[in-house]
Amino acid sequence: MAPEGIDGGRATAKRDVWAFAMTVLELFTRKEPFPHIGTKNGLIIRISSGKPDHPTGMRDMWQNLCTSCWELDPELRPDMMIVVSRIEEVCVLTVDCVCG
Repeated sequence: MAPEGIDGGRATAKRDVWAFAMTVLELFTRKEPFPHIGTKNGLIIRISSGKPDHPTGMRDMWQNLCTSCWELDPELRPDMMIVVSRIEEVCVLTVDCVCG
């Protein structure tokens, strides 16, 4: 849940961008975001305070993408089309690194 969704409100594309980056984080860590927080109030406080920690093993290019999606101000988050474009760039760089 994006910080601006804590108090309810309507779904927005910028909230989806936040959620997408959280899904990427889950794929890299194979854990739910903030697994060490056991209470709903603790989770709300953690989400409101900023970005998740940089997980071990996540390449900087992926971390940078996710970090931009976790901006507390929704207007500072990229649009999903920009996210897709950046993912394509990361994939090309990854293939070049592995195959080149």
